[in-house]
Order: sequence, then C-alpha cells, then structure tokens
Amino acid sequence: MRLMERWSFLFLLVTLCLPTPSNGQVLVSGDGKASTENVERWLRRVRIPYERAPHLLNRRGNKRSSLVVVATVRLHPSLVARLRSFQKAVVVTEGEGVNNSKGNIIVLTPSQMGDSDGEQAERLASALLLGNSIPPSLQKRLRNRWSRWINLLRAKRVKWLREVSAKFFKDPQRKSQSLALLTQEIRIPALTGASNGTVWFQRLKTILDEQKRLYHGLATSLEPQQGEVRGVWIHTYRPTNWDEVCSFLKQKNFNAIFFRASRGGNAVYPSAFLPADQWVPSVGDELARACAAAQRYQMDLHAWRVHFHFGTAPEWYQREMEREGRLVRDPQGQTRLWLNPADPRNQEHELRAVLELTRYPIAGFHSDYIRYPETGSYDFTPVSRSEFEKVLGSPLATFPEPVLGGLLNIRYRDFQRSVITRLVRRVRDTVKSANPSLTYSAAVWTRHRYYYSVIYQDWVRWLDEGLLDFACPMNYTADNEILEDRWKEQLYDVMGKRPLVCGIGVYLMDDEFQVLEQIKLIRELGCDGFVLFSYNVPFIKDCVELLYLGPTAQPTYPCYRAPDIDIRLSDGVRVADKPILYKMGDSVLITLSVRPGVLEWREPTRMDLWVVWESPRSGATQVIGQKELHLSQNETTSFSVRSSILSGRWRVVVYGSLRKGNDPPVSFVVRGPFVQSVPPSQLEQTVLSLLADRDQQRGAIGVIERSWGGRQIASALGKMGHQVFLVRSLEPSFWQGARALVLPPIKDLREMTYERCRRLRQWVAEGGRLLLLSEACGERAHPNLFPEIAWVVGEGPLPRNHRLFATLSPTQRTWFLRPTGGRVIWNAANGAIAVEGRLGKGQVILCGLRIPDEKASEQWTDFPSVIRRLVIRLTGTGTAEK
Repeated sequence: MRLMERWSFLFLLVTLCLPTPSNGQVLVSGDGKASTENVERWLRRVRIPYERAPHLLNRRGNKRSSLVVVATVRLHPSLVARLRSFQKAVVVTEGEGVNNSKGNIIVLTPSQMGDSDGEQAERLASALLLGNSIPPSLQKRLRNRWSRWINLLRAKRVKWLREVSAKFFKDPQRKSQSLALLTQEIRIPALTGASNGTVWFQRLKTILDEQKRLYHGLATSLEPQQGEVRGVWIHTYRPTNWDEVCSFLKQKNFNAIFFRASRGGNAVYPSAFLPADQWVPSVGDELARACAAAQRYQMDLHAWRVHFHFGTAPEWYQREMEREGRLVRDPQGQTRLWLNPADPRNQEHELRAVLELTRYPIAGFHSDYIRYPETGSYDFTPVSRSEFEKVLGSPLATFPEPVLGGLLNIRYRDFQRSVITRLVRRVRDTVKSANPSLTYSAAVWTRHRYYYSVIYQDWVRWLDEGLLDFACPMNYTADNEILEDRWKEQLYDVMGKRPLVCGIGVYLMDDEFQVLEQIKLIRELGCDGFVLFSYNVPFIKDCVELLYLGPTAQPTYPCYRAPDIDIRLSDGVRVADKPILYKMGDSVLITLSVRPGVLEWREPTRMDLWVVWESPRSGATQVIGQKELHLSQNETTSFSVRSSILSGRWRVVVYGSLRKGNDPPVSFVVRGPFVQSVPPSQLEQTVLSLLADRDQQRGAIGVIERSWGGRQIASALGKMGHQVFLVRSLEPSFWQGARALVLPPIKDLREMTYERCRRLRQWVAEGGRLLLLSEACGERAHPNLFPEIAWVVGEGPLPRNHRLFATLSPTQRTWFLRPTGGRVIWNAANGAIAVEGRLGKGQVILCGLRIPDEKASEQWTDFPSVIRRLVIRLTGTGTAEK
C-alpha cells in the first residue's frame, strides 16, 4: 500500500511540473494586479481560441510551443525573464517599466492599441500572429472557428438582404445605401494550409472587413424612430468629465442619461444624512456638475437611486443599521446588508433621499433595487412580524415558522409585495409634489412572472396603476432568443398602458455588433426606446458610433415627454402572450382619454392628434383618424375613432403636437396596444380554449399547461394510454373535475393567488389527488402548499446507482425533501426524492426531480416513464414500483 502511495505522489509531482498544454489555444494570464477581462474579450472578438492559465508563469517545463498573452500593470525585468521561455509573449500593460518589444516579447500599451475597441482587438491579433509560426493544432482550431464565423455572416447577409428589400422605408436613399452594402457576397478567404502567422492575419483582416461592411449595412437599414428613449446608465467611482460625456452623447443623438446619484447608505453629492462616497469630499458635488453639463447640452438627466442596498455604505453606518434592527434577516436570524423594506423607518429613509434628489435640476427620478434581495429568503425580523400582524388583524403565536409554508406563506408574500408597491406609490407622490413635470421611472427585473414571487416587485401592476411614467426592464443577456422571449412577454403584459424602454446588457457582449442586433430585434417587436448598461463598458463608444449610422442618425424627443393617453379597443379577444385578436376586416372602436401627464397646461392649449396603425416590423403606417383639441386648466378629454382591422400584426400609435399659448409646438408620440387579425376559425378555437370544459375533465388526469414541461408530460402520458387533458388556467373551474392533477413548476406565478391555492388544498382535502414536481414542491418562487407532508431541504445530482433512475440523463438533478407527516417513496443519501402523504380524504405526492429543459428532446426520453410510476401510484391504476 505504501509503495502505491509513493507512486501516486510521484505521478502527481510530475504532472504538476509538466507544461500547461495549450491544445491549440492561446494562453491568457495576468500578474494578479491587472484584469485579463479586456484581453479575453478582444480574443473573442477576433475568434482566436484561448485558455485561461492564471498560474502559468509559475509552472516549470518547456513552453517554447506556447503563445501567451499577459496583462500586467507594470512590466518588471523579472517578468521579462520568465516570458523568454515562450514561443511568443504579448504583454498588455499600462506602459510602466520595460516598454520596448524585443525578441519573442511584444509589448502593447494603450497608445499603441488604437482608439476603438475593434482596433485594439485587431492590434492584439496582429501581435500574436504576424511573423509567427502557427502550430498545427492552433491552425485547426482557427480553421474550424473562422469557418463557422464566415458561414454565420453569410447566413445573416442573406436574411438581412431579404428583409431590407421587402421593408418600407420613409427615406428611400437609406434603403439604397443599405442594399449597396448588403448585396455584395461575403468574400471568403482560403483557410487551408499555411503555418505562416502573417497569412492567417491577412485572412482575419478580410473577415473583419466583411463583418464591418455587413453590420454597417444593417445599421443603415434601421431608420431613426420618433419619440424613443436613447439612454445610458452611468455609475462612477471617480470624478467624471461630464462635458465630454454629454457632448459626445448629444452629438450622436442620445437624449437621456441615468446617473447613479445615491445608494442605500452613500451618495455622490453633499447629503444631509447619507455619507458621501470616499472620493466625493475632495471634488465637491458630482451630481450638481452632472446636472449643469446636462443642461448645457440639453440632455435629460435622471437621478438614479439604488434603494435599500447597504453593501457600499461605510462600515460604521452598516453597524448602526444592524444595531437598530433595520437590516433584513433570513428565517435563521442571519442579517444581510439590505434595509428591510417593511420597516417604516427605512421607508422614511428612502423618501428622504428621494426628496433630496428632487431639489436638483433633473428631468426625472429613477428607482433601482426597489425590491427584496434576489437570493435567500427575507425578511423575518420582529418589525416585519409586527407589520404583518397589523395586516392580519391578529397576533401570531410564533414566528417565522407559520409564514414559511402553507396558505399563510402566500399571504405573507402578498404582504411583502404590498410593502414595495406602497413605497413606489409614496415615491411617486414625493416626486410629483416636488415638481409635476419630473418623470418617475424604475429599472425593473426581467422575468416578472417568476421574480414577482421572489423579489416581490410587481412592476406590471405599477404600470397598470400609472405609478410609473415608464419602466426599464433589465433584459441583460447576450442570447437573442432569450431576449426575444422576455421582451414579448413584457410587451404583452403591459400592452401599451405605459412606455417600456428595454435595458440592454452591453457588459455581457463582446462587441458593438451584438448590441445593434438586439436593438433591431426589440424595434421589430415594438419598443419605446433602449438604455445601455452601461456607459462604463470599454467599447461603449463603438456602440454609440455604430448606432449613429441608423437608429440614432437623427435627434428625437423621449417618449415620456407626452400627455397621458389611455387607448382602449373594443371587442377583441385577449390571450396570454399574444396581441389582441380580431377577425380580419372587423370594425374596432378605439377610445382615447387624454390627460396632462408631465406636459401640464393651465393656459389655453391646442393639441393636434393623428391616430395611426403602425407595423413595428415593416415600419408601414396607415392613418386612422385626426383630432384637434382645445384644452385649458389641465382638463381631461376623451374621443373615439373607428377603423377596420388590417391584415397582420399592428400597433395603435398616436402622434401629436401640443402648443401652449404662444410657445413653440411640442411633438410627442404615445404607443398603445398591439392587435392581430386571424381567420374566423382560429378566433373561434381561441375563444373555446378560454372556456372550461367539464366533460374533458371527468375521469381524466389534468396537467397544468403553462408550466415547465407541462405539454411534454401530458403528451407522454397520453401516449402511454392515460386519459389526459391540459389545464389552461389555475382557476378551479378548469381542473376541479379532474381525477388527478399534475403540477410542474408554474411559468406565471401570478396565477397562484391565495384564493386559488386555498381552493386547491380544499379540493385535495375533499378527495383530490395531486402530484407536485420539482420547484412546485415549495422552492424559491413556489410556495410550499403542503408543509404538513414535506419540505425541500436542498438540491443536488441524482444518485446514479438508484435503479429507478439509471436511464435518466447524467445531468439530471433533483430537489431533496425532508418528510414531516408524509412517507418516503424514493430515498437517497442527501434526502428523499419523492414523498407521499394525505390531506383529509385526498392524496399528495411531492417529487423533487428537476424538469428537463423543454428544448432538450434527448432528456425527455426516459423522464416521462418515471412520472408515470408516480401517476400510477397516485391514481391506483396499474402497478407502481416501490
């Protein structure tokens, strides 16, 4: 045994001393002081494969075959000596220390890299490739990666050329310019052979030139849009040259800046009660300087406050809040640096900060983090208990156990949502009392239907009630498919009641071309503008310059500078995630109610309105009607127009011009609901689908349709011989006649109201049979509806030695359960996988198996057979494995 141990030790020692294999990739390292983030992004821009090697310089062995890029603040002679052992080393440094390239080492400083981010990436590629011998393994990887890159560009060219050719253009010259750039085929460099790095660099240059031409053609095709927000979020940790920022953005026709002026416990201006950021006392009032520059360049500056977040407050202030019991606590009593939103003292703290900001010459106030924390379970302090007991009208015997599960948990979640909504209402009142022309907006979380039940931020309701003038959903993703799904969901939830401005996560992307594609996507779906997060990203100026070729080529006013116009349509069919549906040619009555909004009028005012159908995708418009209004003393007025529904998908849009007395006219635009025409048979089927079918329910197994994996489970059970139907709503009339129910995780947690969950428990108690899957067992967003049976206690990989699960995907995971009053069906070392129990006359099974990805068909091969075993056990049909 000792001999084996010695051999194992020697093998490990030899392995550690071997050189790090590059596997045909460039190695990226740093000296621990400089970030390699920019270096990695530049390599991704030019599709050069790389591998992170943080401890590369400390390894022994022959490295002559390796290409390496090192980021360092200062190039010391000792580092130069270590880099001599590599085939080629490119050092990216601030310029201190050794500053001359020599031998196998090339030193790049900011002055050598170029102005734009694309130029810097190209300069790094040239340093790596020019005059170098490319190993065969790297040649192969470059050939594969660049071939895919070329094929992708070719496919995009064909797609965009077809779209531009068919698109309606207000400016025909712009269409001609775009087609001229898109018509030419993509030049394809030969990617075979050649170990000469100079040849590979010339190939790269060709691809980069073709990519630039292609995206310039796309940018040119995106015509400027009237009445949209074109903004950036700016957060700073040092003084900012506001004249430079405002001048640049104004020249490129942006119109809004969202500047982070304060957070929960610190500010960038002299506050009467908030400590200043460490750098602020030496430079003065940063917010005042920003406001002054914004006024000089006629930019709208919105004061952005991060509510509740106390992580950046001074330590003494953090300790003070903890000592006073004002921070949130989890069920175990652990605190987090986050002010408890339910604490009345904290609500007053936030309102005081808002009032300070409204005293500056700002265009609006912008809320962020107006919610509970996104990770963990909060808040369970004595203050929250007391405030909740006021809502209940009676004291709780113990706390927090009663509110962690069951129906009382749902009431507690409703209470937490009401806490946040109450603060939003009070913030709005504070802002509008200070200055009615100020706008109130919020940066809100994406996936509202899920996080509604996690962070208790009900921002769709805020827009419905007019508490916000506009919202900026933070749709931060580099995946366009994800962005499309989320933006559609948000558009159809809000339906034009208030402007939606899409937050784009530039920091997640590798180049400005991805940003352009996302703006194209949201415009085609319909949007009221965009805000880029954030101006601090290194290649933000590249993004702004590219957008200036098309989307921002002309100046415009932001959409929130408009009266409130409520647009309502008659007789349509509303379905989740779709426009309002009509039969083609149907006559629809459009009623418009006009209120002052931020454009107050006290003296006589004339308003000219044009109501149009507008196609977000094609840009085509058709005038529905025109109205001239004469108003005074902030009065509200209504009028109606009637129109036939056009073929396709359209949006009701109001263009207007307002003139107060002898003042120059003010233009504005208000975008309303979406409509779509469908064949009569399709409309009839849609209407029928909205009705509960009792005959379909009798004796059948219901599977909740709008859930993760619901359709796949229903289809699989049907093929196995079970009588199954899809439950289209959690409203009891849609499922209460079923023999049994299968409830996977719900996609829209807003459906799980207190009354519906109460009826579900009552249905089980009266003899119903229910199977809960994955998070629906009571994890994160889903309340635990049956705490008397089991609790979720953790997550982990599925045991591979369990005979019932041997055929499932190797990546299959499960939530582990701790039975309370239930009996374990399937067990594992970390906890139970499935537990069954009784409630009254009925039966409940909780199974923690995670639902597979809906798009991963191979993961659904054997998963339904496991669910079938549980269904058989639940319904008593057939024989279940134990």
